[in-house]
Amino acid sequence: MTVSAFTPAFSTSRPFFLYVAFHDPHRCGHSQPQYGAFCEKFGSGEPGMGWIPDWKPQHYSPDQVQVWLPGALPSCGKLHPPQPSLLQDRYRKLHVLKRGKFSCTPDADIRSCCRCSVALFASVLFVSLILQLRLLVNSCISFLPSQVPYFVQDTPAARSDLAAQYTTIGRMDQGIGLVLEELHHAGFSNNTLVIYTSDNGIPFPSGRTNLYWSGTAEPLLISSPEHPARWGQVSDAFVSLLDLTPTVLDWFSVPYPSYSLFGKRRVQLTGKSLLPALSSEPPWATVFASQSLHEVTMHYPMRAVQCGSLRFIHNLQNLTPFPIDQDFYVSPTFQDLLNRTQGGQPTHWNKTLHSYYYRERWELYDHSTDPTESQNLASDPRYAQVLQELQGLLLKWQWATDDPWVCMPDGVLEDKPSPQCRPLHHEL
Repeated sequence: MTVSAFTPAFSTSRPFFLYVAFHDPHRCGHSQPQYGAFCEKFGSGEPGMGWIPDWKPQHYSPDQVQVWLPGALPSCGKLHPPQPSLLQDRYRKLHVLKRGKFSCTPDADIRSCCRCSVALFASVLFVSLILQLRLLVNSCISFLPSQVPYFVQDTPAARSDLAAQYTTIGRMDQGIGLVLEELHHAGFSNNTLVIYTSDNGIPFPSGRTNLYWSGTAEPLLISSPEHPARWGQVSDAFVSLLDLTPTVLDWFSVPYPSYSLFGKRRVQLTGKSLLPALSSEPPWATVFASQSLHEVTMHYPMRAVQCGSLRFIHNLQNLTPFPIDQDFYVSPTFQDLLNRTQGGQPTHWNKTLHSYYYRERWELYDHSTDPTESQNLASDPRYAQVLQELQGLLLKWQWATDDPWVCMPDGVLEDKPSPQCRPLHHEL
């Protein structure tokens, strides 16, 4: 089914919400290895690979992949690292891209205008960390050639793996262009809020399934005809996928839902609307992250908060080895790490497999001096006060969101007579 099959049904007098999800650029070497590690061969027209007629494959060689280092972060209120900032790191960008013009009457509220609409694009992998973004004349998102992220080993196997991923990013890119073209032909270019984002970091070491910066940094591009003042601008504000729901509801002027679960207190949306950020730069410098499992056998709960340049991670089950998901295990990148480690060869990686598997309970990184998160400062006396404040901030968020793991690993959550943590006395 194509987008063109849906657009004729869209009415100019009724709002619509269109969600388009792409498998690209996800790994598939574990399930369909004949198509390559990222299914980069599928639809290429090669023998046995099938043919996608509206895709023009873009191929990259491993030697095109270059080393990448991070850029800059906003400050976080009164919470500052104890040392002067030497180098800063960019966590997540809010891109406001110019696309179309305001089409309703100048005094109309675009959110209540009869032709307002929303289109949401989501891929299963983030790309802004490893690629630069540019806006083409035809409003198609395109990606410039390739870079090795600092958290991936710089070896031929990893470079080839990244190069294959870039091919599928190009396929997704062209697919997004086709969707935008269909919206344009249907007459919705100038009254549609377009959001492009993803759900997690890239499927490489320290990426997906991790709460390091490299595992939570995702792309976010927003194209709004209602906010021309910020067209083409980039924001350093911290945002979360939790912010998409209130953003879309506000766009349509729909009241937030009001309900309760299991007789408890009423549910409150923990996200914030991103629409104000499309008018002016917001002072958002704190964001939370959560991971409990990826596959059913990968239980490894973690919670994290990023406050300005400081990233704090609580590994709730750190006495067990960090689990590896199936598709990443069979990947050329991870097999390369295994083979090099077992053979006693240099891995050209910023970690060891042992340190990757076995982590400290508390991890604290100061991106202002350590943008690659290489030095855990949780036990550094100079950061003791910062650590305590971030622990309290994270715990407050867990209670506010009814996190079932709020008492782990030191206690058990008991709801009656009131929610409280009962100690286990297990001497961890």
